[in-house]
Amino acid sequence: MPRGGRHAGRRRTTGAQQRAGRGGRASSAPFPVFSVEQPGGGYDGRKALASVTRLIKRIHIWLGLANLTVFLIYGVTGLAVTLLPAPEERLRPQARLELVDFTAPANLTDKQVADLVWARLGVPLASPVPEWALRRDGAHNLTFAFYTPNGATHVTVLEAQRKLQVAYEPAGTAAFLNNLHATTLRDRPTDWRLRAWVLYNELGIVALLLMSASGLYLWLASRPGHWPARACFVAGTGALLILYWLVR
Repeated sequence: MPRGGRHAGRRRTTGAQQRAGRGGRASSAPFPVFSVEQPGGGYDGRKALASVTRLIKRIHIWLGLANLTVFLIYGVTGLAVTLLPAPEERLRPQARLELVDFTAPANLTDKQVADLVWARLGVPLASPVPEWALRRDGAHNLTFAFYTPNGATHVTVLEAQRKLQVAYEPAGTAAFLNNLHATTLRDRPTDWRLRAWVLYNELGIVALLLMSASGLYLWLASRPGHWPARACFVAGTGALLILYWLVR
């Protein structure tokens, strides 16, 4: 046998495996890898794909950490709505009543009076009451309410007595978190603190969408053939489609 013949065949086999691993047919990469040879050097598509995957994994983790608290609020409020009694069955805190001096100028619309009351009371985090939320009671007194995450403030304008009857109903912890969770840009908050929360809440919603997309990519880029992952994906997607078809 020629000297080195046995090892030469082994070396040839190893070289073929290396060439296949750099982008040949024997590549086991989860996605097609394209290697473009350039003068003076080569471009390794597998390394580029690995770099993209590492970047997406970091973004996925950063999004989760940055929005951890708002995700916890989503979970806590969802469980609270399911496990706690319905709002009409709960023991509501006793409202605190006050009479506040107030004289409504003549010839003002109900909306203008409500805006004056909003400025007069200065309820923290409250925004002006929209016109569609204004009502008249049996005595033809103007009534409305300011709703904030901390609770509700019900107002009755007693024009004859030149008073405001104000009833403060504080929200419990579960209701406070649920109110925060439900506050969005559609509510158009005027207080800068509530606007800051709304922006954080909206970013959390966007982060959920991005984490769903990045999680799907990370699965396909790492172990697309992993049967438990496939089963979870099929079960979740199938449940959504079936329930949508049944309910819709």
